[in-house]
Amino acid sequence: MLKTIVTLKHWGAYSVDLYKNATTSAYRQSFNAKVSAFDMADSYAPVFEGAVRGHNSSAVEGGATYRGALGVMCSYNSVNGVPSCASREMQTKMLRGNWSFPGYVVGDSDTVRFIHTGNGHDVNGHNYTNTAANAVRLALEAGTDLESAGGPDNYFRTVVPQMLRNGSLPHELVDLALTRLLTLRFRAGLFDKYEGQRFAQISAADRGTAAFAEVALDAARQSMTLLMNKDTLPIRQKSSVLVVGPYAGYGAPQGASAGKLSDEISRLNGAKAAVVKGCAIAGSDKSGFAAATAAVSKADNIVLALGCDESKEHESEDRLDITLPTIQSELALAVLSAAKAARPPKKVTLVLFNYGEISTEELLGGLDALLMAFMPHTSTAVAEALCGSFSPSGKLPYTVYANNYTQHTDFLDMSLTNGLGRGYRYYKGEPLYAFGAGLSFSAFVFSASATQFGTCADRGIAGCASKRYVVRVHNKGPMAGAEVVQLYMSPVAASLPKSFRASLPKRKLIDFAKVHVDVGENASVAFTVTDDLLRLTDLDGTRKFVPGSYRLTFTNGNDQAIHAVYEVPKKAGAALLKTDDLLGAALPCAVAPPPLASAVAGLN
Repeated sequence: MLKTIVTLKHWGAYSVDLYKNATTSAYRQSFNAKVSAFDMADSYAPVFEGAVRGHNSSAVEGGATYRGALGVMCSYNSVNGVPSCASREMQTKMLRGNWSFPGYVVGDSDTVRFIHTGNGHDVNGHNYTNTAANAVRLALEAGTDLESAGGPDNYFRTVVPQMLRNGSLPHELVDLALTRLLTLRFRAGLFDKYEGQRFAQISAADRGTAAFAEVALDAARQSMTLLMNKDTLPIRQKSSVLVVGPYAGYGAPQGASAGKLSDEISRLNGAKAAVVKGCAIAGSDKSGFAAATAAVSKADNIVLALGCDESKEHESEDRLDITLPTIQSELALAVLSAAKAARPPKKVTLVLFNYGEISTEELLGGLDALLMAFMPHTSTAVAEALCGSFSPSGKLPYTVYANNYTQHTDFLDMSLTNGLGRGYRYYKGEPLYAFGAGLSFSAFVFSASATQFGTCADRGIAGCASKRYVVRVHNKGPMAGAEVVQLYMSPVAASLPKSFRASLPKRKLIDFAKVHVDVGENASVAFTVTDDLLRLTDLDGTRKFVPGSYRLTFTNGNDQAIHAVYEVPKKAGAALLKTDDLLGAALPCAVAPPPLASAVAGLN
């Protein structure tokens, strides 16, 4: 029996919501994403393919199988001229054919209507068909089984019954969609007797329990990402703290007087933290600046609590910048100036509360520490990280670019390689902070060995070689903590056939593992590298074995990097691998490894 049915959103190439600047506007309901075969196979499809296929692991939880998602939501946009929910290429050939997807496909709210026309108000559709009936037929033939939303704009709800009655829609198309939908509901037990349905027995008392709160708190702790620390954190016990910014009160339940970030710092630090809001999240009111700067000289530690909320990051609007709201940037600069002018100068830590990336390029020269908090459910984990209750172990999940990156990038161009490039694989510049970065209060040292040549027989891939690497992580620091060992591959361009002309990634994350290590102890992490993991995408969208040398880097994204060379021979699987391909022990990165940026599929 299924416990839950996961539905992936939004397939595919859904990178535009509402993009509107001084000269250009684009709406998701009518935008046509022009995607090359290379970009589709190299960037947009892999994240969905991986989530649909699932994952078998012999190294995790005793060989647990992670089954793939059984639901996929098709997106509003068109892909190369065809609305996603009407595309047989997307829903039938790729999803159900190439990836063997056994589940259901649902359109986003009123997507089938937008195949035909707009919503009759302020949003136009694709005008891909001339009638509502044609839109419904195309969607069902493509493999779209359901349309979300239940109002009069839902064509499946209003048009399908009419077409069945007048005989203009084959019953077989509707039967197939219903079979996919109802099969999953039966598998989930939704037609079993009520008394036997486990989820039906869950009461209000079973929700929001202390056990669930602890799980959420643990997730928040693991997400805290320390990007800068100039001997500033953890905050020294009983030292005075000033919290400045609109997020100084973050984490307090509505109407409560306790639980704010400043309260949690006070509780953990053993000394009452002072609070000055300074400004709102957005706006132009600077009346609180003077109180904020005046309070700086009275504290040992200054914590700037800044960020963005749903007023800047929300559905139905694309951000045109990646910076803090201007009022917050100005407050931070004023506080930094006061902190450096104080005698003695004050240490300043910036805590960012945000969803997407925020570039704080204008502040970096004056900061002493930077903690990325994202949006935890309470402020407890943030205060614990600041006060040293645990050692941060989060790694940055996307690239943080310079402030002006959006001004030099065409976000209606779906290529990840054009212009400055996007994501950690193809960005041509130096990011402010790279994907995979994240510091610790402890200190870890890597060493590695390579063992065991083999094949990919366990993965059903003929003619494929493999090699096993073991990375040892030693904690020589003052605190127990977790570290993430990241494995990247970089193709060596000069070693590849001249006939291969597609863009090459600067590096690509192919595996990672997180381990907890006590002070003075060691932990080992094993990685199996195969020819298959090193496939490259050709211009025609084919992912293939390309003979040549591939540089492997085992790193924590900061000061540890071990390099190796893996050779893919002309005949894949011939196992022409070097026995001495580890290029030295862990390096202190006197020469930093290439920037780590963005997510595994390179979309961020």
